[in-house]
Parts: sequence; C-alpha cells; structure tokens
Amino acid sequence: MRRGFTLIEVLVSVMLISVVVLGIARIEEQNIEAAGYLSKRMLSELSNTLFLGKSVGLFSGKGKDAYTVLKREGFKITKDRDIAVLEGIERKISVRKNAPVSKDIPIAIGVESIMLKGEFSSIYYRIGF
Repeated sequence: MRRGFTLIEVLVSVMLISVVVLGIARIEEQNIEAAGYLSKRMLSELSNTLFLGKSVGLFSGKGKDAYTVLKREGFKITKDRDIAVLEGIERKISVRKNAPVSKDIPIAIGVESIMLKGEFSSIYYRIGF
C-alpha cells in the first residue's frame, strides 16, 4: 500500500481552503466599504462647518450653497476654482430657536438647533446667553 491522500480528501481540503479564502475576501470587501463610508461621512461633517456661522439663521428653511453662506459671513473668496467648489457644497438649513432652558435661572440661556440636510444629515446645537 502506498501512503498518500485519496481524491476525496484532496477535494474536501480544497473546498475548505476556498471557503476560508472567500470569507476573508468578503471581510476585506466590507472593510473597504466601511472605510469609504467613513471617509465620505468625515468630509461631509467637515464641510458642514462651513454652514455654522452666525448668520445661519437667515437661511433657515432654504437650501443654500457654502459660497453664499460664507460670503454673507464676510469672507472674500476670489478664485473661480474655489467659488465653484463651494457652490457645489449644498445643504438645506433648518434653524429652530427654543425658549430659555429654565425660568428659574436669571440669565437667559437659549438653545438653538441647526439641522443641515444633505447626503449625511446632521444636527448641531448652539447654546447662547
């Protein structure tokens, strides 16, 4: 008798190895998708900061681009390429001003919620005195 593996044993081991390799490939694909999503989300959050100036309340209920908002804040942007990029960043802005937090506190504390709707919607809160 010769020592070695039968054809069935070889086929079973090849199938097991292929299942493991396919599982690893699927996990890698999910990691790449998650990294892409997180990258887009981070860029969206970063561009949301363009809309959080003092004059954001003027644009409540409207869809505006970042260039319009920054121009209202007093920024002087002159390069056509920069203007085109900022005009491409748009959000629908919703600002809600609430009453003071408590009537027992002598200082009027107001909470303003700013909702920016886009591919990734976000809510920001501004607390004022």
